[in-house]
Amino acid sequence: MIKNTITGLLASVIFNTSLTTVALDGFEG
Repeated sequence: MIKNTITGLLASVIFNTSLTTVALDGFEG
């Protein structure tokens, strides 16, 4: 249960970070 929560949180952070990076890259480009 705890492991799934941590994994989900980590995946969410990675997804949000990559999404933000792409958004900023497209905005600056």
